[in-house]
Amino acid sequence: MRRQLVVLFVIGAVSALSAQTKPAPKAPATPARPAANTPAGFIDREVDKLVALYSDGFSTSEPTLRRVTFGPVFAKDSTDAVAFFTLEGVDMTNGHEEYLALFAAGQGKGRAPGPVERLYHLVTTERVGGRWSRTLDWASAKITPGQIIVKGTRWAPGDAGCCPTQAIEVTFRTTYTLGEDLKFPHFTESERTLPGK
Repeated sequence: MRRQLVVLFVIGAVSALSAQTKPAPKAPATPARPAANTPAGFIDREVDKLVALYSDGFSTSEPTLRRVTFGPVFAKDSTDAVAFFTLEGVDMTNGHEEYLALFAAGQGKGRAPGPVERLYHLVTTERVGGRWSRTLDWASAKITPGQIIVKGTRWAPGDAGCCPTQAIEVTFRTTYTLGEDLKFPHFTESERTLPGK
């Protein structure tokens, strides 16, 4: 009889606990990476290569946090690509570094049968932000011929490591240095402080 009471008590306790336990909330779905056969997918795979080159072996880059924007960076009617990406955990710290990569659209040059120009080719890449310097709001990027304007925030004196407060606007420009028979793109930037704190 005692054994039956213990078994019934255990069954009742387990039933009560399972009735009170709520199912774990489902994690939000991770956005899918763009398909490799699309322009955004092609650029995403090229950024994977840049991440491998820039990584110190400790840092990582989350592909779903990248942003690729298309517009006329190098020519008035082109659809060049601007890719923003980060490296997190650099030097085994909790900091991050932000990068911008510019890709010129290919013009379909080639010889049949033979090699054909790549869909996009890398022109330049640069570290443009990071913890304790500035962070850029990639969704704010506006592309016009020859320039990219991005809003962001800079760490002001006294700001905590998590929370930059000084609003800024950064303009990246492409100009050309003339060679004997060629012109070479040159990348410059300027930053201005926006009204506010």
